[in-house]
Amino acid sequence: MGHEPLNTVLVGSEELVAAWCAQSGRAGDVLAFTDADANAAYEAILKRRPRVVILDQMVASSSRGAALVDCVRGESSLAGVEIRMLSPESAAALTSQKAHHMPAGALVALAHPMQIRAVRRAVRIKMPGGVEAIVDGRAVQLIDVSIFGAQVLSGEILKPNQKIRITLDAESGIRFHAAIAWATFELPRAMGPQYRAGMEFCDADPARVQQFYSRVTKQ
Repeated sequence: MGHEPLNTVLVGSEELVAAWCAQSGRAGDVLAFTDADANAAYEAILKRRPRVVILDQMVASSSRGAALVDCVRGESSLAGVEIRMLSPESAAALTSQKAHHMPAGALVALAHPMQIRAVRRAVRIKMPGGVEAIVDGRAVQLIDVSIFGAQVLSGEILKPNQKIRITLDAESGIRFHAAIAWATFELPRAMGPQYRAGMEFCDADPARVQQFYSRVTKQ
């Protein structure tokens, strides 16, 4: 059975999501998630392909929110999804009692388009096929890298907020700590289960990361 058409995914603070969900008649074309559920939000976005994704400004400025936006921007199948942001004033308007009879379309109207330069902290470099990294002693496929983080495919479970140690190049000693910002479970055809995850580097040397991906992409 297919899903009903989904217009909007909202990712916000607990207060904002609670206020929105308390309003009647919003469940059909809007899915709301707290920032702690950014992982579930991304899974819903991938499966349902909404017209608009809205983040409140506090979430958008967090590492978890930035990772979510970066992932949506980088997924080719989501090219038609518009990302918008709620200012603190707009979020306050939605949580006020006056918003109880606000039309559903007002949610999108209150948010303004998010500029790419406002959310992309660094260019992500797509890795050639077959490039691997080591996460906590286990090989993973390296999908893309920036000076701030990376996206990987792993046969072992990776969970949001998990602290890890990643090695990009053992010979050159390019290794550092990172935190998993988001992760999704995948079951591709003709392949075993795997986890796609985005991580944020904690103590990486940007210059050495740049040297790594410049060398790999030139091979």
